[in-house]
Amino acid sequence: MKIKDLKKLLVNSVKDYISPEEADYFAAEVIETDIRKPPQKKYSQGLIDDIQAWKKLKDQKMLKTIDLPRFTKYDFRGWALL
Repeated sequence: MKIKDLKKLLVNSVKDYISPEEADYFAAEVIETDIRKPPQKKYSQGLIDDIQAWKKLKDQKMLKTIDLPRFTKYDFRGWALL
């Protein structure tokens, strides 16, 4: 998957719950974090798999599990995304 496709997937996965600016920031941060990791530590494929599985669930709900000034953690019905 290309970076632009991953960013679009990430933005689309959260855009109904947070502002467009926050969704864009979220996607950019997730991608940059993944890029900086050593190859054996990358998690983007697992993240893609989780988002795609989550999107297939009915009655999708998201919980904000941590909400601090510089850190927010969302839980997509059991799949926690930072």
